[in-house]
Amino acid sequence: MRTIHKFRLQPGLTSLVLPEYSVVRHVGSQGGDIFLWIEVRTHKVDYQSAVHPEEFSKEIVQLRSFRMFATGQELGPEPIKRLRFIGTVIKENGGLVWHIYEVL
Repeated sequence: MRTIHKFRLQPGLTSLVLPEYSVVRHVGSQGGDIFLWIEVRTHKVDYQSAVHPEEFSKEIVQLRSFRMFATGQELGPEPIKRLRFIGTVIKENGGLVWHIYEVL
């Protein structure tokens, strides 16, 4: 079975421990924060509190990283071929516009 979980992003780099074959379905703003909604295999595991992949003894997981850049900000140290565009988010309060990439 699969479900969608919500993960908060921070400006700069955010790394997440996710089950293999997880799929980013949406990026958006909610309550002033920016989140990814990711489809994952359903298990009785709190993915957001996991820090180390070895915490999942019977499950294959991946450490995946995402970068947030404000409009006009340089796209960081990774070569562009190592970044996959996920989406753009306009914050609800009319603040900055953020562009989200996955670091490959």
